[in-house]
Parts: sequence; structure tokens; C-alpha cells
Amino acid sequence: MALEDIEKKIYKKENQVELDKERVNNTQYSVYAKHDQATTTEFEPFEKAGLTFSQKYKKKITLYSIIAVSLVGIVLTIGFFFQLNQQRFSDRRVRLEITGNNKVSAGEELTYTLTYHNDNLVSLKNAKITVEVPNALIDSSLDILGQTKSEIREYELPELEPRSKGEIIIKGRLIGEISSIHTMKATLNYRPTILTSSFDSKTEFATTISDSPVVVDIQAPLESVSGEIVNYIITVNNKSNNDLKDLELQLEYPETFAFTSSTLTATGNSKNIFIIPSLRSKTSYELTIVGNLGGSQQEIKVLKAKIGESRQGAFTLYASSQKSTTLGSPYVNLTQRVNTNIAKAGETLEYTISFRNNTQVRIGEGFLKAQLDSKLLDLTKLNARGADFDSGTNTIIWRANAIPQLKIFGPNEQGEISFTVPIKRTIPIENFQDVNYVIKTNATFESNEVPTTLGVNKIIQGNSSEVKLSTRLIPKASIYYVSRDSSIINTGPLPLKVAQLTTFSVSLEIQNLTNDVSGVSFRTTLPNNVTWTGKTVATNGNITYNERTKEIVWNVDKVPANTGLLRPLYRAVFQIGITPAINQIGQNPQLLSRINYTGQDDFTGIDLSDILDLDLRDIESKLKVEE
Repeated sequence: MALEDIEKKIYKKENQVELDKERVNNTQYSVYAKHDQATTTEFEPFEKAGLTFSQKYKKKITLYSIIAVSLVGIVLTIGFFFQLNQQRFSDRRVRLEITGNNKVSAGEELTYTLTYHNDNLVSLKNAKITVEVPNALIDSSLDILGQTKSEIREYELPELEPRSKGEIIIKGRLIGEISSIHTMKATLNYRPTILTSSFDSKTEFATTISDSPVVVDIQAPLESVSGEIVNYIITVNNKSNNDLKDLELQLEYPETFAFTSSTLTATGNSKNIFIIPSLRSKTSYELTIVGNLGGSQQEIKVLKAKIGESRQGAFTLYASSQKSTTLGSPYVNLTQRVNTNIAKAGETLEYTISFRNNTQVRIGEGFLKAQLDSKLLDLTKLNARGADFDSGTNTIIWRANAIPQLKIFGPNEQGEISFTVPIKRTIPIENFQDVNYVIKTNATFESNEVPTTLGVNKIIQGNSSEVKLSTRLIPKASIYYVSRDSSIINTGPLPLKVAQLTTFSVSLEIQNLTNDVSGVSFRTTLPNNVTWTGKTVATNGNITYNERTKEIVWNVDKVPANTGLLRPLYRAVFQIGITPAINQIGQNPQLLSRINYTGQDDFTGIDLSDILDLDLRDIESKLKVEE
């Protein structure tokens, strides 16, 4: 019923009876009311109606109490044993420490002490210390607990008792550049006896190289002119209290520097690496380098020097230095030309030296010199017209009386001289270092009569040239019946008989002089009626035969310098057989086709391939076929 309708009924008496009826029938307490569901009321038994909460749920409360107490007991028990173990072991009570010097001089004796502590109440098993030492730590006598020198070292320790400690001593010398930092790292791995897990304790220690025992200094001219002879003086000073041995001095020359000589012999053919065998404490060593410095005007040329040690192929730097020289315009321009830059033994070299006065003033009488490489040149056949020759220094000298331009030598005046000299036919080879020869010729102009306007007292101008010497590969091929130095035995009639097999041995030999040769091989084929027996002997390389093409190949590949001289001769022998046909009666049949060989000079890049003549002198008179 809507609210307005109710209000109307309330205020109208004629509806009072109907409203009272509705009140009685439509209330939830009326027996006449309409309800969707029956409403029931539960009543507790009489005996429980007066019980308290604890009395009602006594059993459940007891059960839950027992469970709670049990859980608390378990937690307390675990906590007790955990606390007990904590008191017996903690990884914080296992310590690994490294002590040593934080700063040292390079090469100074250094001691690292690795101390390990077990401050627990239990022992530590399977204890092992792994040490990563600095790469720069050097000590050839290092042998600690059976561990030889290595960048990673492991030390197996005995069982570490409770409240115990121990130490490992590592000694050596740090070799490195000033201000370089070198770190030692260590890890202690162990397992407590009461646990199954392993633990690690790590530490590290850094050392800085604060000083170097060796100082290298360079004296170089601040200014020079292109083509002028320059002197570099390198001084190595040992500041330490210890003697130093086998120091290595490495020089990096300017690109246009032509090395002439040095007061200390360089290692091998390097010309820029020098070994100082011994340098006593508080002393110095001086090395002088002489050469020709070329380049453009105002170009800066830098010489760099490094001093250190080489061990197992690795160079360790102690100290370094560098000096620069600025090039000006040369007073005299001197150039040297030669007809070839690669030559063979016995070949004649043709030199031309040109000179020009670049100044605007007259330069007084001067002279030209050319110093020759006497070891490789045949000076008995030198041809230098108008020059003197100083056999003591192997120097050709042209003076002003023979060269008119040198007498006047006015502004911008120029001229040239020439000479020829052959290379020796037999190159001297005395040791394994006699390889990769370079023939050097140094030309210089000198004058003491210099105008004061130039601001110098003397003019010395230089120029150099280099000619590489190509090696000589000397192959030899021969055929014989009677074996001289081979295990192969030949059979059959000699002179040759029709339809009868006769075997021969083919011998190939290689001799090589001054440079290594790569890609060496010999190839030949078998003519008609000649067969391959399969018997071979080779000191180097391998011999193969192709049945389809009848080609024989001896592949050697690399033949080092001095082979057949200081090194054993390379040799290969293989056997062939011939069964003459009836149409060959009265003829000398061909036993082997042309032999071709290949090879390339590693030093000069020259192709040495050629055709090899076959030596038949031992059997040539017996090769005519008979019936």
C-alpha cells in the first residue's frame, strides 16, 4: 500500500475498520500473517543451559593448549640447538688475511704473508687456500708447499683445529711500470665438522710500484736537417742496491731513421733490441746509436726507449723515455740511388750519388764519402773513377780536385758521381745468424769551410741505401744404377735389353744459402715404357705418384737458410724401371721428363722457380738398347 493511501485511511474514519484488519493479518506476530518460510526456534537442553563458556568447550580448549605448548617446545628446542651451534661455529670467526708492503720499488724483494684463523669451537675439514698472484710477481725459485710458480696456486691445508691459525709465505719481486697496481687475491674454502655445507672466506691485497730501480735517459739533438748523421746516446742507470742482469733495452726509431752502427751489438737482426748482461748497483750503462735521419722540413722525429726484462717471451717494462728532434731544411741535399734493391750473389751494383747546395751562399771545398759493406762486396773489382779508396775503413773518397762542383759549390749548384762494385759470388756463412743479408752503403758530404751566415762551423750531410740479398737455391738431379748412399738396390741388364726390366734410382738434392725458402716442390713425369716401382727414400717432405698422369711430386714446402752448409742436405730418392720396346733398339731412351721446381724467397719475395737439368753421367754410355 502506498504512503498516500495509508495517510488517507488514517485520517478517514470509514476506513478505520479496514485498517485494523490489515494490522492484525499482516504482522509477523499474527497467526493470520502470510510467511514465506516457517520460523523455528532451537532450545538448549536443560542441563546445558546454565554452563559457562569454559565448561562448555573444555575438551577443545585442552586439545588446543597441548598443541600450542608442543609447538613452543619445538621452537625453543630448535632455538637452543641453533644458539648452541652458533656458539660452536660461525663463518665470521673464520678469517683469512694478507699482509705485505703497500708500496715497493720495481724489482724489490717482496714478502706476502697469508694468515688463516679458526676461532670456532669446532674443527674445519677439507680446508684449501686458492691464491691468485699478480702476473708481475717474479720468483724463479718459488716452491712453497710443493706448489711451483703459477698465476693460480692452491694449497691443501690439514684439518684446522678449534682456535688455531697458520700462515703461508709467498716471496718474489714485482716487475712493472711506476704507479702500476698489482693485487693478490686469496680464498679459503672449508667445511665445519658439524655441518655438511662448505664456506668461503675471501680477501685481497694491493701493492703499488712507487719507484723503479732503473732509469733510462735519451740524449738527442733538438734540431737536425734531413739526411744528416745523428747520434743518440741512451743511458741506463741502476738506482737500486742490487745488481741487475739481462736487462733488455728496446728502441723505437723514427720511421725515416736509417741505422748505421751502435756501440753494443743488437740481438739477431733486430737493430733495435739490446741486452745488457749485467748492471751493477748504483752504476750506469751508456749506448750510442748512429744513423741517418731523414724527413720533411719542420717534421718532428721521436726516439722512444724502454728498459725492462723479457721472461718466457713476455717483456715487462721497468721505465721508458722519449726525445724528439725537429728537422730543418738541409744545407746540402744528398741522395743515393742504386740500380736494384734486391740482388743475387755475383751481381754488380751500380750506385749514383747526387749532391746539391740548397743555400744562397757558397760552401767551401768539401768532399764526398761512400762507406761500403766489405763483408758482402768484392772490393777487388770496385770501379770508382776519380776517387781514393781507404781500405782500412772500406770508404771511397771524392775530393774537390777531382769533382769541380765540390771546389766551387756555389748556391744551388749540383752534381753527381757514380761507382760500381760486384757482390761476392760466394757469400760467407759461418753461423746460423748469417741470414737475411742487407748490403748497406752510407754516403756523406763534409765541409769545414762554412760561411758564418749559416751559423754552423761544419756541415755533415748523410744518406744511406740498402740492397737485400736474395738467397740461392741449389737443386741437383741425377740418375744412377749403382746405389751410393741409398737403401734402394737396382737390378736388370745394363746395357738395356729389349723386353727386359732394368731399374734406376733418381736422386734429388736441395742446398739453400742465406734466406728461408717456402713452397718448395719438384715435379716430373715418366716417359713411355718407364714405370714406377714404389720404392722411395726422403730425408724431408714426401714423394707421391699419380698413376693416371704418371706424375711424380716431391713436396718439401719449407727449406731453411744454410741447408746443405750448416744444416743437413735435403735429399729424396725414388726408383723407376724401363722395359725397352723393340722399336727402341739402338736408341738411348728417355728415362725421365723435364724436372720443374718451385720456391719463393721469404726475405725478398723473389720467385726462385726454374727447370732442373738431369745428370746422366753415371749411366749415359750404357743406355743404348740392345736386342
